[in-house]
Amino acid sequence: GPVANYPMQTESAPLRDVSGEGNHGALNLLGESGTFETSDGEWKTIRFERSYEDPVVVGTTNTHNGDHAIYFETKNVGSSSASMRLCESEGGNSDGCDTHGTERAGYVVIDAAATDEIPGIEAGSLNVDSEIDSHTESVSYSESFGSTPMVFTQVMTDNGEGEVESWVPSSGTSGFDVGICQQDSTDGCDPNHPEEEIGWIAVEPGNEPFEQPGEANQLGSESSTWESTSFSSSFSSRPVGVFGVQNNDGGQDPKVDEIRNIDTSGMEMRFCEIDTGDGCNGHANMEYAYMAVSEGILTYSTGNFPRYVDTSRGKALEFDGSDDYVKVPAGNNLNDNLGSSYTLTAWVYPTGDSSANNPGILVKGPKNANGQIQMEYREGSSDRKVRFLYEYQNGDK
Repeated sequence: GPVANYPMQTESAPLRDVSGEGNHGALNLLGESGTFETSDGEWKTIRFERSYEDPVVVGTTNTHNGDHAIYFETKNVGSSSASMRLCESEGGNSDGCDTHGTERAGYVVIDAAATDEIPGIEAGSLNVDSEIDSHTESVSYSESFGSTPMVFTQVMTDNGEGEVESWVPSSGTSGFDVGICQQDSTDGCDPNHPEEEIGWIAVEPGNEPFEQPGEANQLGSESSTWESTSFSSSFSSRPVGVFGVQNNDGGQDPKVDEIRNIDTSGMEMRFCEIDTGDGCNGHANMEYAYMAVSEGILTYSTGNFPRYVDTSRGKALEFDGSDDYVKVPAGNNLNDNLGSSYTLTAWVYPTGDSSANNPGILVKGPKNANGQIQMEYREGSSDRKVRFLYEYQNGDK
């Protein structure tokens, strides 16, 4: 079917308000992923490409150009932006970030409100305080998973001193436990750390909902060494990677998730048990999970919906030529903003024979009623045309 170009937005998300009818209709926006570069623990305001009702942010460093123990941190998470940074920890002998060269962070934003009825994924947030050895919180999934999902957690507030890591000591098909650790000694966590908001995303391997290339999987590691993995998905450009510990099999508590050398074929990962200074200590075996997704908008498909695709002119919606459409809900604000004169534009690239139905490109007005303004694509035996129509109340055009 024809492809209509929809420009990328830098701050707001009009497509998030688009809704369909019946079993087909709108772009199914799940979230987005991205990268940014930062140094010396500098906070950056990252503006989302769309806005979200209940965003959850998780992230991991995606490069490793300097010393060890690089925390990903986020705070001020709102519907259209969040503050993010990478922070090199000096371990239990100091709070704050050490000076550090430029690194690239990867992050994933999932709208928890959009995952309620989507198979293979669930997301949410909860509050946790203290430290993981003495206190964890339990989360029960609202949906049924056929196999244990991979859980990625992230501290999304900054209420105490020092860097705070969250991870999952145990998980199953019905839920998981989560705790936090703010390092206050060589091998321990602060038991008096205040309450923090923890965001979480659970993805079932083999049942990932993304229309774009993406995958989640579980591996194991030992002694804070780098482990490599090859992607099963075919990525056309470098994906975004996130990483998270999935159990707590002993050893000291402070552990930092790190990724490096990520490209279209795979990446390297490890958790770094940080004591003091710039090195990683040895550690018992741990299970960990990764998620790699295409950078940009993330959508899902559960029916006859237009797909969000890459084209030579940027992002676009691809329709099947049968029953796909995007509807902007009716409202007085739309008419007021258009005023008495306006221009309708669209980029289209027809890919099939549409001579039988003359598909519409843009339509404004009541559905299946008079008084519509229409832009149609018309394909004849020897040429292709675009025509504009205004249908009067009496049916004339």
